[in-house]
Amino acid sequence: MASESSVPLDAASAQQKTFRGLRRFNLIMGFLHLIQGIFMWVVSNDKTYPIFTNYLTFDRSTFTLKPNPQLLYELPFGPAVALFLLISAVAHFYLSTIGYGRYVEAISKTSKLMLY
Repeated sequence: MASESSVPLDAASAQQKTFRGLRRFNLIMGFLHLIQGIFMWVVSNDKTYPIFTNYLTFDRSTFTLKPNPQLLYELPFGPAVALFLLISAVAHFYLSTIGYGRYVEAISKTSKLMLY
C-alpha cells in the first residue's frame, strides 16, 4: 500500500518526465524548422507581392475622402516564409536550452491553475 507522501513524489516525477519530453520535442522541432527554413530559402524564387499603404485623401472638389494607395515595397515571398521558419527555429532552440528553466516555471504555474 502506497503512503500518502509517495503520491506527490510520483506526480512530480511524472511532471519532470513530461518536461523532459517537452524539451526534447522543442529541440527536434527547432532542427526541423531550421532545415525547413534553409531549404525554403534555397528553393525560393523571385515571386514578390506588393505591400501598399492605404491612406485617405480629401478631395476638395467633391468634399469626400478617397483612397490613396501607394506601393510601399515588394515583399519577396520565399525569403519571407523562410525567415518565419528560421525565427520559429530560434524560439524552439531558446525554449530547449537557455530558456528551459523559465519555460518549465511558466508551465508549472499554468498547469496548477488549469487543475482547479
